[in-house]
Amino acid sequence: MKKILCLILILVSIFTLAACSREEGEAPVGMKNAAGKANDFYLYVPDEWIVNTSDTDLMASARVSENDSSNVTMIGYADSENEYKDIDSYWNYYSSELENRIFDKVKDSETGEEKSSFTLINDGENILVNEKAAKKYEYTGKVAGLDLSYMQIIIKKDNVFYIFTYTSTPELYSKHDTELEMILNFIEFK
Repeated sequence: MKKILCLILILVSIFTLAACSREEGEAPVGMKNAAGKANDFYLYVPDEWIVNTSDTDLMASARVSENDSSNVTMIGYADSENEYKDIDSYWNYYSSELENRIFDKVKDSETGEEKSSFTLINDGENILVNEKAAKKYEYTGKVAGLDLSYMQIIIKKDNVFYIFTYTSTPELYSKHDTELEMILNFIEFK
């Protein structure tokens, strides 16, 4: 276990040093950009991941492989009418939409009534994403009968809410922690 932790620390250090010597918009060593020209950010993912984004897409996305559909997406939502004063107020609206419109309904084991399968695990942990303040939310739910686990990070820059989402099956959810840490460390805004 100590050897694995040392290897992870060495890899993160190498990627961090490589990031210091590169130009804005230049992918770190071992990574590639998943964001298209229409995006006002760069989303770098490991070279072996499959990028699903075209230059005209507003959402950047990539998945781990043909055999592992764990994926990341990132999109910016411009709050041009200033409806949401901060990340918390945006999340309150967004989580309500998730609960009421996106996730499958399931029968409550105690009451027998139908309720949303949306279950909040982590309700807004304060974190930094490449030195920018952000909030991390984790939740689970069923979509089209499939159990899924999510990590969502929301960053507010000016009047834009950037939503980074990692989606996976519960079995694979923790498998990509190292890659996710690197991806989050290298998110850049244009």
